[in-house]
Amino acid sequence: MKILVTGAGGFIGKNLIRRLKNKHQIIALEKNRKSTKEFKDDDVRVEEIDLLHNELSPNFLQDTDLVVHLAGNPSSVPEFHTLLLDNVVTTDNVLALCSRVGIKKFILASTIDVYGTGGIFSEEDTPRPSNQYGLSKLFAEELCRLYDHNFGVKSIVLRFASVYGPDNKKGLFFTLLDGIQKNNCVQLSGTGEQKRNSVYIDDLVDCIEAVVERCDFRNTEIYNVAGKEIFSLNDAVDILKKKLNVDFEAQYVPVGKMEDSLLNIRKAKQKFDWEPKISLKDGVAVMMKNFRL
Repeated sequence: MKILVTGAGGFIGKNLIRRLKNKHQIIALEKNRKSTKEFKDDDVRVEEIDLLHNELSPNFLQDTDLVVHLAGNPSSVPEFHTLLLDNVVTTDNVLALCSRVGIKKFILASTIDVYGTGGIFSEEDTPRPSNQYGLSKLFAEELCRLYDHNFGVKSIVLRFASVYGPDNKKGLFFTLLDGIQKNNCVQLSGTGEQKRNSVYIDDLVDCIEAVVERCDFRNTEIYNVAGKEIFSLNDAVDILKKKLNVDFEAQYVPVGKMEDSLLNIRKAKQKFDWEPKISLKDGVAVMMKNFRL
């Protein structure tokens, strides 16, 4: 299968290409070629493309079977118009080209943030984004529905929980480990009892690979993707204290009510015969190897 991967130089993109490159023909798109230099000696076609300014030529998609769209801006820090450009306009540009050249299979990386906070969310729940990033990704999801209705491009929307793993320089566990390494301290919002089910990178890649290999793309569908265990932030700190040989301080920052934010993954497990395997303890232990603690 010929697969085009956008955001190929990102944390998820690199891990996905490492998995797929020996079984499929991969075109890796990234705005900065330096971030994909590890693939220069592999049988991976790497292209430096600015998706925002519509530099993607139909030639890149010639005979392509599937697009995995990982490119985007995951931060809630930039102004909203930046998120709209990076997460919505770029998605529209790629979908538009798919419709023009006849590609009918599209995978969109979305986020738990489209739901908001305050519960265990299933795909049938009404999205109520609590931040601008979640809203921008919800707009991108709606574009998938539009291109299905108007042009027959079938999308699988994967709503990811927070992703962690070695070499990821964002997210809860990187922040905790970085704080311990630099300041011998971690900061937690509220009481630390809010619950999450973050997904380890290998489990996430397993799920995307299962979609690539097993999905029939008959309809545009949404699937949640999360980890094996539900844990509180305090649980995460306890795991780090048991794993590390250093004593560190946990500081609690008073904020408004902090709610659980969890994904029900039953639908993906049943549809794709997928199961997250990595325990929180094992995943964190691998991440710790990147830090001098």
